[in-house]
Amino acid sequence: MKNMNRSVLIGAAFLMATSAIGSGFLTQTPVFTKTLLASFGFVILISILIDIGAQTNIWHPYHLIHVVDGHLYIDEWYSRAIK
Repeated sequence: MKNMNRSVLIGAAFLMATSAIGSGFLTQTPVFTKTLLASFGFVILISILIDIGAQTNIWHPYHLIHVVDGHLYIDEWYSRAIK
């Protein structure tokens, strides 16, 4: 039970931290865009490219393919998605 309370506390702290990031990001983005102009646009472009790279790595098709005892298995969701 103590371990469960710890995970609930960590989850609540993470949720509070991420919700605080959202409002700060929304209020500060116009300020930085106005003062930095093209430099800030470059930062946004780089962050989008990093995000695409991370998402590609997470959803890489090889993560959905498994080899067990010499047999190749494709996850059911992935096999339906590629048809």
